Amino acid sequence: MNAWIHEFRCAWRSLLRAPGFAVTAIATLALGVAGITVVWALTEAVLLEPLPLPGSGQIVAMYRVGRDEAGVSLPDSIALRERLHRFEAVSVVAPDFALDRVDGDRPQRVRAALVESTYFQIVALAPIHGRLLTPADDRPGAAAVAVLGEGYWRSAFAANPDVLGRQLMLSGVSTEIVGVIADRADMGEAGIELWASIPPFAPWAPSSPGSNNFELVGRVAANATVAQARAELATVSAELARERSNPDKVLDAMPMLEFVTAGARQGLWLLLSAVSLLLLLATANIAALVLVRSNRRAAELSLRHALGASRSQLLRQLLAEGLLLGLIGGTLGIVLAIAGFGLLRDLAADALPRLATAAVDLSVVTVAGVVALLSALMSSALPALRVRSERAATRVVGIGNQRSETRALARLITLEVALASALLGATGLLAQSFLALNALPLGFDPGGVISGEVVLPESRYDQLQPQSRAFHEHGAGAFRAARRGARGAGGRPAADRRPGHRPHAVGRGRDTGRCRRALPAVRRRLLQRHGHAGAGRTRHSAWR
Repeated sequence: MNAWIHEFRCAWRSLLRAPGFAVTAIATLALGVAGITVVWALTEAVLLEPLPLPGSGQIVAMYRVGRDEAGVSLPDSIALRERLHRFEAVSVVAPDFALDRVDGDRPQRVRAALVESTYFQIVALAPIHGRLLTPADDRPGAAAVAVLGEGYWRSAFAANPDVLGRQLMLSGVSTEIVGVIADRADMGEAGIELWASIPPFAPWAPSSPGSNNFELVGRVAANATVAQARAELATVSAELARERSNPDKVLDAMPMLEFVTAGARQGLWLLLSAVSLLLLLATANIAALVLVRSNRRAAELSLRHALGASRSQLLRQLLAEGLLLGLIGGTLGIVLAIAGFGLLRDLAADALPRLATAAVDLSVVTVAGVVALLSALMSSALPALRVRSERAATRVVGIGNQRSETRALARLITLEVALASALLGATGLLAQSFLALNALPLGFDPGGVISGEVVLPESRYDQLQPQSRAFHEHGAGAFRAARRGARGAGGRPAADRRPGHRPHAVGRGRDTGRCRRALPAVRRRLLQRHGHAGAGRTRHSAWR
């Protein structure tokens, strides 16, 4: 140990004598370590960390084969639950069901999820306060009840335990708060603030086998595997599809973690591969710098050997310098990663799921430290091996094997060029694909277009015709008023009355910032005319 401490002191003095080399090598390694640390933290949090639920590997998402965007209906869930035996629980979920909470004269949007009582068997979490939904809450005509998420309970109710039994007016429906549960119950990371029973807010759901407005999730039984559950699901759903003459409703399942991260998985692995190549390029660059410096120090090393230093001592000195570079560069890279990680997480919030748990924690720091030290040791390996293999006497008089040195340096430069070319080629292909996507015609001029949504109470507007009538009678007028307030010019709001299309309006404004600020006025006007309420069926509106 004392020998290594001595070598580290010598290595520190050696680096101080070559500040240009030290700064360049440390900065190169720090940038490479910072890049791979940030991307590894994202990859670990998004793809590798299991869902924060008991037995999360047994939780699956079900989807229609060949039609990932097509959902299922509540009768589908009931029929499947009666026939499936390898599932412990099955539940439909409407994961982003917009509700309006009314306290006084000002409505507030609440991000809710409509679920069956079996949903809480799937997440397998005990309530923090009160109770969860029960089968009695699933029956048509049952009173409306809701379970608050812990975060919403703390922010909206100041974590008051007396909130149980309180009545909330949600989308025109008086709803009793029966419990509080941890936010981990939000498996899809959709920002759900409360979970509510289905019939009071979607009275059409129990009798609409063709509605297909819900997602389907389940928990595989403890005595079954996911593969066995998938096979049973495919068989049972095919039987139901034949009985109902609906061949499109054959279902498959995948682990919930894969389902949630499906859109980000390929991109994150590609990004991790890219930063790994970048770190390898940095390592090769440092190795070339170390090799050139070792050639300049050949006489010094040879003289030390001639004065009695063994080759193992010389090797230990070079490795100590590499370890010191790795320690300093790795530490600086981790500091840079921590400093920039919050900004990157904010920028990627809409593109990546599960970012709430992403952090540069101890496990990420450990991986980054090991990578930094390995990179530094790899960069020092070639000069160290040359010390072991060459004769010191020939190096003292300066008659070293210059041809061998040139070949080694040429190989490193070739490796650097190859890695840089691969990165540049991949970047060029991605840029070309991005430009090609941007060049695709949209069929309209998107300049200045923003979107808004108008939500009508499901209890009063549960059919398309009254929804369309209310929107055309009052919504279009409110948009025209907002457009005039935003100094709009030209353009006439138009409504699409074709069957099966959601009502929308289009206008044109010069100042999109003013239009965006005017949209809340539109919603307030509609709510005032239709009884301070909202519903889960959103109606999108386009504004130019």
